[in-house]
Amino acid sequence: MGHQVRLKQLSYWEKRMKYAQRILIRFILLIIYVPILLNSASRVHPPEPTYYIIRLDDMGMCHAVNSAVKQVIETGVPVSTSVMFACPWYQEAVEILKEHPEVSVGIHLTLNAEWKNYRWGPVVGREAVPSLVD
Repeated sequence: MGHQVRLKQLSYWEKRMKYAQRILIRFILLIIYVPILLNSASRVHPPEPTYYIIRLDDMGMCHAVNSAVKQVIETGVPVSTSVMFACPWYQEAVEILKEHPEVSVGIHLTLNAEWKNYRWGPVVGREAVPSLVD
């Protein structure tokens, strides 16, 4: 008999993150190219150069966000990002950013986790700041 290939079943959250990643990349490309097309179509004389930088927020929140940011960085489009160090995937974000020193990076201060089913705690631990956790 033939061999059957079993595909990995993605969890609900993995599917949601993959979908969000695809939407994010399409949105970024839309933001970049629509103003360029509108500017070039509405001017008779040569346009002055317009420069754009894309802000990629919430790096470190999850693997899908990190992967999306990495994909955008690798397109060569100028970007800046911020890392959420209270989140579980910040170490992966740091490793990605070490490979791309051309990216402007800031710290995303995170006091709480607004997601209902995806929570992260304080960096110093729950015992140190019990009034900040639910």
